[in-house]
Amino acid sequence: MILQRGSAQAVMFLSTLFAARFATPETFGQVGLFASICSFFSMASSLRLEVRGLVCKRDASRQKFFGLAYASNLLFFGVFLLAVGVLAAFWPAPIWFWLLPLGVLLSSLVQYVLPAQLSTERHLSGLGWMSQVVAIVTSIGQVVAATFSPTAVALIGSRLLGWLVGCLFMGAAVAKGVSAVGAIKRKSIRRVLHSSSHEIGYGVLASIVSVVTLQVPVYVFSLYALGSEVGLYWLSFNLLFVPYLIISGSIRPVFLRSASAWRGSSVAHEKIRKLTLYSLLGGCVVAPVLAAACWLMAAFVLPPQWRDVGIFGVALAPLLCVLIAQTPISFAISVFGLQRFNLIGGVVQFIGRLIAMAAALHLTHRPIAGLVAFSLVSVLIYAAYIVHGLRLIQRKVARSSETPVWSPTL
Repeated sequence: MILQRGSAQAVMFLSTLFAARFATPETFGQVGLFASICSFFSMASSLRLEVRGLVCKRDASRQKFFGLAYASNLLFFGVFLLAVGVLAAFWPAPIWFWLLPLGVLLSSLVQYVLPAQLSTERHLSGLGWMSQVVAIVTSIGQVVAATFSPTAVALIGSRLLGWLVGCLFMGAAVAKGVSAVGAIKRKSIRRVLHSSSHEIGYGVLASIVSVVTLQVPVYVFSLYALGSEVGLYWLSFNLLFVPYLIISGSIRPVFLRSASAWRGSSVAHEKIRKLTLYSLLGGCVVAPVLAAACWLMAAFVLPPQWRDVGIFGVALAPLLCVLIAQTPISFAISVFGLQRFNLIGGVVQFIGRLIAMAAALHLTHRPIAGLVAFSLVSVLIYAAYIVHGLRLIQRKVARSSETPVWSPTL
């Protein structure tokens, strides 16, 4: 599955480079803002109920969680569509603003709900094929859009088309999830939501914050009306971080299923510690390689207006390294019931990154200085997150024989 998603990412990578040769940084900035907003809301639209379904041991309980995840997404789509209509009536919104509700719905299904649903049903190969279908359709759409109409709406449309075809490709799983909505009784809904209150209360907010923290440059550059810099950051983000996000998204459901089996054992902390060490070593290798590739692409492949992408990539490399290192701990949050710690860590990350970047940009008036400050502060906070997270997991494991960790069964 990782190989399939890796090849899919390679296709997306090439099509993005092709689109960058025709589109301006300002156009990519609008695409990046759209994707950022979709990422923000798609983390909350399912209330993370698919995460609870991942670690359920009984199939009946699992289907209830997945059914409610679909119901939550559909309800959010309707509310968001209404909100967009109201805002558009008082604000001259761009055309792509109307595509946001659909983007949030489709991205939530493709990136979160369907991967969780398919991994529990042992359809991992189908999940890999879905990733390839999404990548191929999106890539073809980007190439066509860049060739004939290199506008923000056209490039955004290619992403929506890719997500839509991905959902249709896994139509049987989507139909099963939607049908589970009607089978849930009202009493079961209350019971499921009550048992998931910790995950919904802390997990959803922490997930939103985790997305927002990576998109701080998008918001800060937009606030300072630096449209070109938004596009430069978005392209460098795609070149550096999207490969990591794709691979980690593939591993996450498998990790959660495995971790839920040994979370109460005495070796749980040691397993997480070793995985974190391996991730750190991997990050020290992967981050410089991707940063060098980003610089080479900007220097020899992309047009002159994209030259600063290479500098942005080098500035973001330290952040990518520690982001990879903290992956096992971030995965283990739900398993060990550490949602509150994760939320606090995310809020600290967001505030620290926002203040550091805004202050550096305000004092120097140089976008690259703001990005370097953003990256270095992120490294320091992630290091503290890793150390304290490992300590909390060790305490949880030590007390597991006396106090049971959150039980996913109903």
